[in-house]
Formats: sequence, C-alpha cells, structure tokens
Amino acid sequence: MKTIKIILCLLIANTYIFAQELYVNKFIGKSINDVLKVYGNPVHKDNSIPSMVSWFYQSKDKRYVFVSDKNGIIQSEASVYYSSIESAKAILDKFISNSVKEGYTVDTLLANEFHLHIQNIDTDLSLIVNKNSNKIAINIKARKCAD
Repeated sequence: MKTIKIILCLLIANTYIFAQELYVNKFIGKSINDVLKVYGNPVHKDNSIPSMVSWFYQSKDKRYVFVSDKNGIIQSEASVYYSSIESAKAILDKFISNSVKEGYTVDTLLANEFHLHIQNIDTDLSLIVNKNSNKIAINIKARKCAD
C-alpha cells in the first residue's frame, strides 16, 4: 500500500513538473534575463534586427522561442513532445486549470485547440497528434497584446 502511495505521488509530481515546462506565457513582459535564469544560454540567438531579438532553445523533446524588444519579452512559443496521448491530455488539462486559477479566460476553438487571455497577453494552446510519426505535441504561442 505504501508503494502505491509513493508511485501516485511521483505521478502527480511528474504531471505538475511537465506542465510547468509549458508556461512560456509567464515570460511575456519580463526581461530576457528572467528567461536566461530558467533556460540558460540559447542554442541560437538571432539579432539581425537589433530592436527585436529572437532566442532559440531546443532539446530532443522540447523547443522554445522567445522574442524580445527593448521592453522585454513580447512573444514566446513552446513545443513539447510526449510519449502518449493520455499524458499529453493530462498536462494540457492541468495547464488550462492552472491558467483559469490565475485569471485567464479560456475559449475552446476546437476539441484540442484553446485561446487563453489575460490582460495584455493572448495565448494559443493546441494538442497535435501526428499519426505518421506517432508524436504527440503540445504547442503554445503567447504574445503581448493591447487591451
């Protein structure tokens, strides 16, 4: 019985930790130093337009992009890949639930597509199943907006 409780606690903690990796919308309006503290140095930085710098991060199962101007992060994106549809849906549900608790409004666009909004931040969230490669991804795109 004790082993089952430990396994359940680990699964719940795992879902919480994996949901956290999607919260790139929390960086909108923050400085690039806040991103660097969490993600470290990017694999690529595009400063071909000095007034708008893009920062790219990538690993085997995750891809992040942050775009900043002189005032901070104005756009962020994440694509995180999962091994099963069940785990991806659990993380998606947790993300939406936490966002509602934080004051976001949520509009369901399609079964696996959502638009979230809070003052000055628009966020699009989608769950994509690629049947050819058997990959399941959650994509999030957040951007600063005028209210």
